[in-house]
Amino acid sequence: LSEKGFYVEDGMHLGMRSSERKIHTDEQLRTALLEHADLDYKDRYYDWDPEDYTQENIQNFNNEWEKTMTNLREGTIDDLIKYIKDRYINLTVVHPDELT
Repeated sequence: LSEKGFYVEDGMHLGMRSSERKIHTDEQLRTALLEHADLDYKDRYYDWDPEDYTQENIQNFNNEWEKTMTNLREGTIDDLIKYIKDRYINLTVVHPDELT
């Protein structure tokens, strides 16, 4: 994807997350986005109001998450780009820890 490499950075969440290693290939990007999705799932699941924990809501949430994970695991580069756009993820050549 890039000779220089880049980082995946998510500034939307408290405690900004980023990939630790530079990404150079589509498989590295896929892996970084799968890791992001796993953390994003945990953040979103535990951020509900207590009354929202109904069987139906949990099932819908889990179905949507599984669909997202399948798209990231098996999808095209367009599916990866859609996930990046939908989750407001930034791609940067400078590690986010080095930015002020």
